[in-house]
Amino acid sequence: MALWTSRIALFLVLLTSATPGWALMIETPRKEFTEREKERILLPCKRATPDRRIRCEVREMKRAEAEWGMSNPVNAYDVYNWMDLGGQQLRNRLQQERLQAFTEHWRQTRKVYSAFEPTDDVNTQRLPYVNAIRESRLDCMYARHGHARALCFDIQIDLSQKMMRTPPR
Repeated sequence: MALWTSRIALFLVLLTSATPGWALMIETPRKEFTEREKERILLPCKRATPDRRIRCEVREMKRAEAEWGMSNPVNAYDVYNWMDLGGQQLRNRLQQERLQAFTEHWRQTRKVYSAFEPTDDVNTQRLPYVNAIRESRLDCMYARHGHARALCFDIQIDLSQKMMRTPPR
């Protein structure tokens, strides 16, 4: 008895799994292509040898029928947007996320001018010869234009390089 019930259960499972496929095959409409459409569809088969041309034509017609059932020009742009081939939506979303993260970061870490405390360390101290170099460059600007000013700048460059080489006191 258990053998018969298992066979019946197996038959019902196979029957229920097979019916949706059959129902889809019956319900799908077949597209009748015009002669002009057939020429366009069978264009890749022109170069095939005569013995392979028939198989190629059958294959291309099946492919065209399958694609025809899926194509829908009304929602084509929705499909293209969903595919996001150029990554435009991804870029826009990333830009928006980064902008929000940036504004949130600065909202939390923003300091007003009065909140800054001046620091006095090696990075903020001006080296002693910097002012002397700037003054000597300004003095060279008062020299006569041309060769005299160029000589002044050459001398100033040599002196500034010597000042930079000597260690600070």
